Amino acid sequence: MTLSFELWILGIVTIIYVCFFIGVGIKMALVYRRIKNKLFIYIGISVIGTAYPWCSVAVFFICAVFFNITPPLEVFFLLNGSFIAIPILIWLFAVLQILEVDPKKQKWILIFFTAFWGLFGIIYNIVLFTDTNLLGTPLNEIEMSYAPISQIHFLIATIELVVTVFLFGRTYWKSSDPRISFQGKIILLALFIYIFAAVIEIFIDAIPIRIVARCLVMGYGLGYYLGVVMPKWFEKHFFKENNA
Repeated sequence: MTLSFELWILGIVTIIYVCFFIGVGIKMALVYRRIKNKLFIYIGISVIGTAYPWCSVAVFFICAVFFNITPPLEVFFLLNGSFIAIPILIWLFAVLQILEVDPKKQKWILIFFTAFWGLFGIIYNIVLFTDTNLLGTPLNEIEMSYAPISQIHFLIATIELVVTVFLFGRTYWKSSDPRISFQGKIILLALFIYIFAAVIEIFIDAIPIRIVARCLVMGYGLGYYLGVVMPKWFEKHFFKENNA
């Protein structure tokens, strides 16, 4: 199977993207060993989940390049969206604790969103095994042109992520501690990059745009990591200099 130059670039960028977020997620989860705060495990898992929807493109690219085959479309959409609710709910659980939401409210919020994503997941998987055209159609050998159900699916997930990360970043930004406030600014800056990238990724089918979007989202991942973890080297070479 011969892929165009654009698809080679897209495939390679997507594999780098998936590996990048898995690596960042693991690194964030391992912060738990140093400060014994389980929230970093949940945050790390949710960051790894950021890579999940694009595993489908990575798998299709690998199959095309190394095995000269195209897996069934069901495989693409299974990897693309069937389990997206898991990292979303894990992140929601983490951010409710970070925001110190009342435990009773936390319970009802989690019940609501678990029910919502559970129902959406059932609908998505029914469609997946009945008519994949309702989720999307092949754009090329490794990518799909997403149908409204998939677009709505990702749009709701994106909105939930954006709102919760915004609240997280704003809470840090308003802190009286200059270091924490600076972390909040980095998180919000990274979030704005993510919003732009996510919108063009979901609604524009052009391959060059998707390549740019995935590179931008990796920029978001780096900024999010720096803002949440604030590594010593970053604090030393940027934060102190910023306050000099």
